[in-house]
Amino acid sequence: ELLFSADTKYMTWQMITQAEVKITKDGVLLQQKGKKLYLDIKVDIPYKVNVVDLSPPPLSYDKDIPGLKRIEIRLERQAFMGKNGSIVVELTNEPR
Repeated sequence: ELLFSADTKYMTWQMITQAEVKITKDGVLLQQKGKKLYLDIKVDIPYKVNVVDLSPPPLSYDKDIPGLKRIEIRLERQAFMGKNGSIVVELTNEPR
């Protein structure tokens, strides 16, 4: 659970992976070497999922790892009531 400051506009959950990423209606599906992992996003407010390629890396001194990407689950602060909030992402081997 996170405590918001007065300047907070967004809350973001992130994960780095080399897996193939597919955004689904309930979350995200990762596939790599015949294996699957589901990211079940358990929030009752609107969110947006973005996938950001990190190969080549954004900074010249970072190591280039082929296929590396960042998954971002982003929620607007105004969607939360009160001074705090949480994002729950359950990692499972079966879809919801």
